[in-house]
Amino acid sequence: MEYGPSGFTQGNGSLLSNITLNPYSMFGLSSNTSYDIYIQAYCASGALSTWVGPYTFTTLCESPSALDTSNVTPIYADLLWTVGSSETEWNIQWDTANFTLGNGAIINTSSNPYSLTGLNADTQYEFYVQAVCGSNNTSEWVGPFSFLSGY
Repeated sequence: MEYGPSGFTQGNGSLLSNITLNPYSMFGLSSNTSYDIYIQAYCASGALSTWVGPYTFTTLCESPSALDTSNVTPIYADLLWTVGSSETEWNIQWDTANFTLGNGAIINTSSNPYSLTGLNADTQYEFYVQAVCGSNNTSEWVGPFSFLSGY
């Protein structure tokens, strides 16, 4: 198997040999990066097949981490997190405590921290965060992080 950034010239990529697993998991790849991969079979007789490819894939964004809140009042709270990689856009999903992921309100933002408004006093809330690294590339949802709005 030979791989490299999309558009690399075959013969100049990273070569992996003696692979016996199918599927095969690759490690050490950069997040939110497109790669090309070429595959060649090693036959029982010792002969090699012709190379096939390129097959192109894009790695996912790294997920944000360390969700937290600050400046919590009865009606708003600042939601914050540590950036997963180099992303500058996120989806936030939030609702009252114990909501099912997929059923919360979703906000797309380029602000970290994000000032969430419209809270009810003395209410338990949760939120999740997801990195957005392109039109069809998002990280896994991270969370929930729970907090109590002020009195």
